Amino acid sequence: MGKFNKLSIIIITLMVCIFGSLIVYFALFKNNDDVNVNIDNSHNSNLSNNISGNNTNTTPVVKDDIKYLVIDEYCILYNKTKNKFSYCKNSSVENKKLNVYIDGNYYGIYNLKYGTVWNLFDDNKEYVNYEGSLLAYSDGLNVENVSFTAEDFNSQYITEANKVLNNSRINVQDNLHYNYRYSTGNMDVTIVSNLYGEQTLYYNLAYLTYLNENYVIFKHTTNNLKSEYHNNDIVGTIRIPGTKINHAFVQTTNNTYYLSHTLKREKSKLGAIFMDYRNTFNDKQINIYGHNSNKYDVPFKDLVKYKDSEFTKSNDEIYLTTSSGTNKYKIQIVNRTKSDEHMKIDIKASSWNEHISNLRKGAIYDTRKAITMDEDILILQTCLLKDGGNYLIITATKEKEEMAK
Repeated sequence: MGKFNKLSIIIITLMVCIFGSLIVYFALFKNNDDVNVNIDNSHNSNLSNNISGNNTNTTPVVKDDIKYLVIDEYCILYNKTKNKFSYCKNSSVENKKLNVYIDGNYYGIYNLKYGTVWNLFDDNKEYVNYEGSLLAYSDGLNVENVSFTAEDFNSQYITEANKVLNNSRINVQDNLHYNYRYSTGNMDVTIVSNLYGEQTLYYNLAYLTYLNENYVIFKHTTNNLKSEYHNNDIVGTIRIPGTKINHAFVQTTNNTYYLSHTLKREKSKLGAIFMDYRNTFNDKQINIYGHNSNKYDVPFKDLVKYKDSEFTKSNDEIYLTTSSGTNKYKIQIVNRTKSDEHMKIDIKASSWNEHISNLRKGAIYDTRKAITMDEDILILQTCLLKDGGNYLIITATKEKEEMAK
């Protein structure tokens, strides 16, 4: 009996120790499972920084708490649990259904895929064409769109835009081509495009206002595109009103690299818009090339609209912006051809008239304006698909006055 009692005491002691240890364990670690849900709403207002807010919340991320906002080529992630904004990879939103606005008008719910621009696909995976400025967002952001034009762009917004641009000399009222403002609760997204100023050649700006703080999403100028894309090959921007063409263009040591690489030097069959490697901006003729596609929104796809003479008459302006200024060009000739006449760049005075005459052969649009050796011309080239291997060649003449310095 004595041995049995002794054994019982040992067993009981061990059980007390085990249960005691469990009690101590739960007492020590229980609080780690009670996550603090208080949100720190302090935000970094430095406009040159990322749009992320400061937050120490460590709540595990729930899938439904992650929302996306897409503007231009930028993807912004919003973590509702952490109340935090940050940039995300464009691939993050691919094949996710987003609400889409084009030029401030609701367009529908589509899947997005990024090439050189965002491409839209419906539920049947069919490509959906669009024209204009894109904004898209996840369900749950509840973005209310408010669009307004320069006429009702009041002094409050002018002050905001100038504050963000850090350039009080820009006259927003006179130079704003279009502006869209998207609002949801404490968050506003403002897009300002095609803005000219005394010290800045060209702006394409979007900024986020959250809890009364401004955060720049993107701010394009010709001078900062190189650093933004980490690509010193960028030499300017091309904009063609009436089309979606509003892109940076590049120049390198050959005419093949950017047939298969984007502005970010990423391998892609969509390519980029590029200037002929033989050109300088002082040449009498400048050649710029870009791909066309039946499926994707590649850089020069919209040029095929110029097969329609009526469209050309109404949309005959091209703007090239470089580090030295913005030049306006007027379209004079549109041609479908297999000829490589346009590839002749260094034209001597004695051959100039013949060169222009050859560019005019078989033209589908021609103003018949005389183009003399005193004028500079711009050539745009893209392919015409399913058209017997023809090129679409657009010839434009430079206006005498430079638009901006």
